[in-house]
Amino acid sequence: MRAKGQTISRIAQTIGAERKTVRRWLRQGHPSTWQRRIFRPGIMVPYAAYLDQRLMEGCHNAVRLHREIMAMGFSGRYGSVRDWIVSRRSSAAACHPVSAKPMGRNLARMLTTESDNRSEKEVLFIQRLMTAAPMLAQATAWVRNMQDLFTKKTQASLEKLLEEGKKTPLSRFVNGLRRDLSAVQAALHTPWTTNPVEGQISRLKMIKHTMFGRAGFKLLRARVLHAKCA
Repeated sequence: MRAKGQTISRIAQTIGAERKTVRRWLRQGHPSTWQRRIFRPGIMVPYAAYLDQRLMEGCHNAVRLHREIMAMGFSGRYGSVRDWIVSRRSSAAACHPVSAKPMGRNLARMLTTESDNRSEKEVLFIQRLMTAAPMLAQATAWVRNMQDLFTKKTQASLEKLLEEGKKTPLSRFVNGLRRDLSAVQAALHTPWTTNPVEGQISRLKMIKHTMFGRAGFKLLRARVLHAKCA
């Protein structure tokens, strides 16, 4: 392309490269190959058994392992040991894939979901988890009882459940419920809910955010009323 008289800018645009890259290639006489360094484990073979043993013992510090095998006569660089450890981890992960364990909200959802809606793997995981963490099992059972009380309107006593909750790791949450006990009791005995109010508040915030907080109350009111009429 250059021999045909095309400019560096035109060549760069055609092949999708930077002009300075094309200029460097022309100066070199050929494009860069970008060949990555190939890791050859041959130098590590005499120390493989020792390093495998150390990895099984839980030592994955390449600097420390390099220092240890240097005392055994190893003459290679630290990078060789590091690359060897990385290759070993990759091989182990390919042979023994580890399934991701649920954490945070996913775990909370799994614990509070009805048993009929769980998969076999989830059921087995929860059984093992409850056996290993009895306090978590106690807290989960209490949460389910509270959930049934509010969603299914069971005959359980709110006061009794609150007393039982004090004995679980959720005791601070129970104290918060007691501070707002009248509202909690109202949720059990009245048909009213604040969901419509919360929805309107979210809609107001969304409309206000679309104006980047630069409009006053009159414009906000006009937009809300216009949307309602439309």
